Amino acid sequence: MPSRAEERLRFETFVVGAGNRAAVLAVTAVAEHVGRSDSPLIITGGVGTGKTHLLRALRHFVAGRFPGRPHLVLDPHALDAIAGSPERRAEVLQQAQRAFLIALDDLSHLEGKTAACQLLARIVDAADMSQVVLTADRPVEQLAGLGASLRSRLAVGVQVAIDPPDLQTRAALVHAAALEYGATLTDAAIDEIARFAITDARQLFGYVRRLVATQRFQVKVESPRRPELVERASEGFEDLLVFADPEKIVWDWPEMSARLIEELD
Repeated sequence: MPSRAEERLRFETFVVGAGNRAAVLAVTAVAEHVGRSDSPLIITGGVGTGKTHLLRALRHFVAGRFPGRPHLVLDPHALDAIAGSPERRAEVLQQAQRAFLIALDDLSHLEGKTAACQLLARIVDAADMSQVVLTADRPVEQLAGLGASLRSRLAVGVQVAIDPPDLQTRAALVHAAALEYGATLTDAAIDEIARFAITDARQLFGYVRRLVATQRFQVKVESPRRPELVERASEGFEDLLVFADPEKIVWDWPEMSARLIEELD
């Protein structure tokens, strides 16, 4: 059964902004015309800009619209081992020939792995009738560790970049995160959080998740009263940004988080 995170990564939940609109249009064009669009399509962008979200959304869409059509999801960490086994290598190449969609997330994991890069080059060659969609944290021409042969094959495709989210997009991401975690943030709080120059959407979701979890804990322990509204987020909210792990729940700012959250469902 798909995890909650997997279920969330769909086109409907992707926040579109100025920096990612071109990538969204390219991926949705592939979704509507699998096998008839430019291939390979390579989505490039920094950490947390939404590359994985778009790739998984594409897989969800294709699986729903074309049930029964085979698609091949390549694990970049496993390709080296597959390349070293003649039987597994032959099996993957046969799957590539039959696949409707071939997807691989994060080409950078293949840098320096000669056998894996050679295998991916052969997969791309074998996928004449397939749609190949890949992601990378940099443009292909900057991934020198992929080797000239693979980079040459990928160069015939289309690259589309996702830029870091601007202020408006970050605000929309904060709002979407609050809705997902069952809270309503004040407009002032959304604006305050969005103004921190965070370009990683996962971090933004993580900070909102902490605020919601902290507030629920505080309300449950102290009282069920509705938190007061404030015009701006508390000074000191910046301290939350030193925590890189979005799964870590911070308990140290319950009063501040109470003032940030307008109401809880």
